Amino acid sequence: SSTYRFYRPLPGRPLSYLLALWTGYQFCHMHLRQVMAVWGGSMAIRRELFDTLEIRKVWDTALSDDCVLHNTVLKAGKRIDFAVPAMTSASSDLSTREVLIFAMRQCIIGKVVLKSIWITSVLSLSLYHLSYGRGLFLAAKHIKKGTPIPGYVWGMLSFLVAGTLQASGYLNALKKIETHRQAQGMHEDPLHIERRWALVGPFAYLFLWWSLLGSVFRKKFSWRAIHYHMKSEHATDVLHYPKALDRVQERVVSPHILRSIHHDSGNP
Repeated sequence: SSTYRFYRPLPGRPLSYLLALWTGYQFCHMHLRQVMAVWGGSMAIRRELFDTLEIRKVWDTALSDDCVLHNTVLKAGKRIDFAVPAMTSASSDLSTREVLIFAMRQCIIGKVVLKSIWITSVLSLSLYHLSYGRGLFLAAKHIKKGTPIPGYVWGMLSFLVAGTLQASGYLNALKKIETHRQAQGMHEDPLHIERRWALVGPFAYLFLWWSLLGSVFRKKFSWRAIHYHMKSEHATDVLHYPKALDRVQERVVSPHILRSIHHDSGNP
């Protein structure tokens, strides 16, 4: 089972609102097991199944632990359930550069490991944006000529409204979770949802579509200052590893843990 996260937008940072509604697109499809994806920040699996599928061994060569777990479970004929009430939130206190890096990384990992979900997302969002984009062009053309806008053009423009409604449904679901938690005195993970944010929905989906298209011909990305080239689900090259991280790990990891790693792996 898995839940998902909501990035809390920050006033005065337009990009944080796009990030907040970025996950709305995936959230609205979580009830469809064909496009359900496990999120590593909050996932659970029975220990018996974990051992049977040898997940620890599968993870040895995997960069994305959640996506690989997702594929392994489905290949075994098991199912993944979406735990909606367990939705969590995360800070969107990120720079513009960090948000763009995040967006590209998510889409590249999805393309390599969750290919069917990635293809579905690219096709559906392409249909969505090309439809209302064409509708806007034709509507402007008819307005300029002073002629009535045909019904089929209004049909194309309805895709824009659909994006807002989908975002509204997402925020409404989170609002219900927030209300329930407040009634139970649960304030550890505040969602603080405002339904008016749904107006940003179409722009968030445009940002997601742009990120997906940008990942079409890319397999290189950055993650926590480390540069990767993701060749396949179980083959990733490390292109750059900052020496500063080695110094940080030497200070954080205890000698006992280092000795254990050395003993188990046979490598320093």
